[in-house]
Amino acid sequence: MRDPSPWTPRFAEGSGTLADRLARAIAEDISQGLLPRGTRLPAHRVLAADLSTSVVTVGRAYTLLEQRGLARGEHGRGTFVTGPGPGGGGGRGATANLDSGTAESGLADLSLNLPPVRLGREDFARAVARLAETDGLPDPAHYPPCAGSMALRRDAGAWFVRQRPTAPEDGLLITNGAQQAIAIAFTLAAEPGRPVVTEAVTFPGAIVAADNLGRPLLGTEMDGEGMVPESLDGILTRHPGALVYVTPVLHNPTGATMGETRRLDILAVARKHKVQVVEDDAYAILRDNAAPTLYHLDPERVWYVNSFSKALSALLRLGILVPPRGREAEATRGIQGSTWTAAPVPAAILNLWLNDGTADRTVLALREEAMARMDLIRSTFLGLVPPDHRAFHVWLPLPESRAERICRWALAEGISLTPPLAPVVDASLAMGLRLCLGAPPRPALARALTTLKGLLDREEHAASAIL
Repeated sequence: MRDPSPWTPRFAEGSGTLADRLARAIAEDISQGLLPRGTRLPAHRVLAADLSTSVVTVGRAYTLLEQRGLARGEHGRGTFVTGPGPGGGGGRGATANLDSGTAESGLADLSLNLPPVRLGREDFARAVARLAETDGLPDPAHYPPCAGSMALRRDAGAWFVRQRPTAPEDGLLITNGAQQAIAIAFTLAAEPGRPVVTEAVTFPGAIVAADNLGRPLLGTEMDGEGMVPESLDGILTRHPGALVYVTPVLHNPTGATMGETRRLDILAVARKHKVQVVEDDAYAILRDNAAPTLYHLDPERVWYVNSFSKALSALLRLGILVPPRGREAEATRGIQGSTWTAAPVPAAILNLWLNDGTADRTVLALREEAMARMDLIRSTFLGLVPPDHRAFHVWLPLPESRAERICRWALAEGISLTPPLAPVVDASLAMGLRLCLGAPPRPALARALTTLKGLLDREEHAASAIL
């Protein structure tokens, strides 16, 4: 008989979805030591009933805790607390750092795909002060336009084109992060209930967006350039009317990048089957020689998504969506129906930084930092990434059992990794571990990578001895 969980169910106070608030409440009690490591959390259905919420909400909350290295689900046994570990505590204020590169618990967080901090709290404070001095803050008596002010849309388009010459300059809609842009594109790019066809492993946020909309996910085969056109063709033949989601540059999680020929082949398959394509270009900002965007090659078919959160700061929850020509009104209604408009104060800060050189300087600094962090990867994991790879995530191909084992061992060593199944669409085609390199300070990252290499060598040696 299972031991009952000692946790008193509740939602944390404050804003956010129910899943966010539930995860925050559990994290707060973990940080206070009320839920020690090894504690079994309530079963999904039990907790849902106690809180009068849905099983889906509980599942999302537990997933958030897993992504932060605070809990781990074990098949057939339940979900268990895995952090912050011995001597945790620190009071409720300690949870403020749960998403940082190295939490107060001492975890090196390699689970969240964030850029290194180049724009800190003081930069945001100075920006707000400047806006206040120059009457640049939004009028609190009015909402900005649903798709963002025309000035911001114009400046954002011009800025992206400077960084990525084939990015669309016109037709940009400002969203609350690329996540909202993806959700709107998934809503409008195909009839309700049609599948999303994507790579065998993909951005976990896209998986959540598809699940929320009730769209099944189908994974294609992959190679060194990402999505394989022949595999896509076969899936679309069997599932007419689906939509395609693809990350052509520095694919998350594998880092694969498509050449122009591969892009043309993917679009040819989409045209053949008369389906639309959602292009996630959020990581292309780190490359200065990427092939033309899919949108540039077929603006009548492609929904283009990009992110200021990845390009500048995780605190700027702003992105862009460029719908196919003629569908701007539909997409704008999608923004209006979900959040009405992008957050006005961050939008004003972004507009300031786009014009005063801050955004340009930040991108240059992130590109240099990406190169330095790739050097750490190359010196620790020989041959894992090609010489021209420049990103804040890398992929370790591993069977599921090995990936789960390394994930557990790493957590015991104070390293939080993305749960192996989080990015997986089709485990029969791809499986491994995503290492996110952006959040920890560089010295902490170097130590974490050395530890991980030791764990992998130990695990491989143990497996060989058994065989």
